Amino acid sequence: MEIFSGVKVPVEVLPLWAKCAGALFPLTYALEGVRRAFLAGARMAQLRPFLFAGACIIILLYLLTAAALHIAERHGRRTGSFTLF
Repeated sequence: MEIFSGVKVPVEVLPLWAKCAGALFPLTYALEGVRRAFLAGARMAQLRPFLFAGACIIILLYLLTAAALHIAERHGRRTGSFTLF
């Protein structure tokens, strides 16, 4: 996650496939917002897109996790085993 989120190097210098992978992590948007706030002096209004994108991805990942846990729990109750997971 560190590599794709731009912790070591900015996401802009990564190849296209790595940029696409980095777009899935909320840390990418948090780091970009922090960089713009501290290095470029961006105001809160300029940081809203990064906050919004990060929040949307966090919500999406939460929903996907809840769905996966629901499926695993249903499988465990039905079979009495979590060997599939």
